[in-house]
Amino acid sequence: MNEAQLVNTMGQLAGILILGASVALWFSARTTALLIAMVAQIVGMLCRVVVTLSPSLYSQLAPLHLLWPLAAGVFGAALLYHALHEIPATRAPASSDLSS
Repeated sequence: MNEAQLVNTMGQLAGILILGASVALWFSARTTALLIAMVAQIVGMLCRVVVTLSPSLYSQLAPLHLLWPLAAGVFGAALLYHALHEIPATRAPASSDLSS
């Protein structure tokens, strides 16, 4: 396996792990933001598959050049929205918040 194949494989594994984490979150809190994040992650993974299987097709399809980073941005924004707005405030107070 050459260096390019190793880098590509690691990217694909990272995408699978991120999707797996999103699915695990989905089972604990089924929110629209997580659904959007999962769809965006799948779109990004499909773009990577296109690059892997047919680099010439990727270079010919200009919309894919925008779609891949757009999918990553949508994934990040949806996950951030979920973290900030959808998770209930049930964490324990910080030690500095405790009264003596």
